[in-house]
Amino acid sequence: INAEYMGELYREALRQEIDTEPAPGPGTTLLKVMLFDGCHVSRRFLSSARVQDVRDFVCSLDQWQGQEFELSALPARPLHPSMSLEDEGLSPRSVVVARQTI
Repeated sequence: INAEYMGELYREALRQEIDTEPAPGPGTTLLKVMLFDGCHVSRRFLSSARVQDVRDFVCSLDQWQGQEFELSALPARPLHPSMSLEDEGLSPRSVVVARQTI
C-alpha cells in the first residue's frame, strides 16, 4: 500500500467523522482558513469546537498531502489543539493560517 493511497483513506475517514457545518447564528464561529498552497476556505464551526476539529477539517481537504502543519491565528500566534475556538478568542469570526512545518 503506497503513502498516497493511505493518505486518501485517512482523508476520507476524516470527512465521515467531521460534523456537519452549523447554520449561522449565536454559538458559531466563521473561520477563513489560509492553506499551504495560498488558497483559502471559509467554514463555520461551533464556537465550542476545539482547534483540533479545525485541524481535522484541514486534513480532510484535497490540498492536504500529508504535510506536517500548525494552525495559527492572525496576528501570528500558535493555537493549542485542545482549546476551544471561543477560548482562543476566534469567535465570532477570524482568519487562521495553516503553516507547513518541517
